[in-house]
Amino acid sequence: MDLDLDQQSLQGAERKCLESGARLTPKRKLVLSGLLGSDKALSAYELVELCKNEYDEVIPAMSVYRILDFLQEQHLVHKLNLANKYVACCHINCEHRHEVSQFLICGECQRVKEISLGKFTEKDL
Repeated sequence: MDLDLDQQSLQGAERKCLESGARLTPKRKLVLSGLLGSDKALSAYELVELCKNEYDEVIPAMSVYRILDFLQEQHLVHKLNLANKYVACCHINCEHRHEVSQFLICGECQRVKEISLGKFTEKDL
């Protein structure tokens, strides 16, 4: 991912946290940065390794899980329940509330693409 876009996304994430009265701590930023920089979904344990190898920061797995819960609550990441992995939300910099997200996962390389679906009504079903 583009470093400028990563920085913009981190700034957008900080702004959203401030607006909701939450704080994006340095460790939360590291975990979010790891997800922003990855084109694949990552598990908590993969994020532990990434933080250790890329940022020289040791974060215990339980802390990473708590951080991921926080980031989910702030609508900054999505959990892919089927794979028990996480991806950064592609709408971090949006000022509006976005539609329902759908995730396309490549069966070969595991890259993830987030797309938005329109709102469904009872007649659509």
